[in-house]
Amino acid sequence: TVNFNVVAPSEMNNANEGHFHLFLDGGSYILCDSTECFVESVTPGYHTLKVEMHNNDHSVYGVDGKAKTVSFTARLS
Repeated sequence: TVNFNVVAPSEMNNANEGHFHLFLDGGSYILCDSTECFVESVTPGYHTLKVEMHNNDHSVYGVDGKAKTVSFTARLS
């Protein structure tokens, strides 16, 4: 999506504006209202992270929130 402005949630939807919901291993969403987001306390092992775009009011952006899922293995450093 081009020209999507990442902003804090609000009650008023504005075109091409919103935030992200992150889902680690299918759990509750983690709010991300920045272009850089951090997921803390990830245990070592295999994980999946799903990212969805949401409008200002938390409704899904578009049909499927332009959802993407990645899998990764976390290791202790």
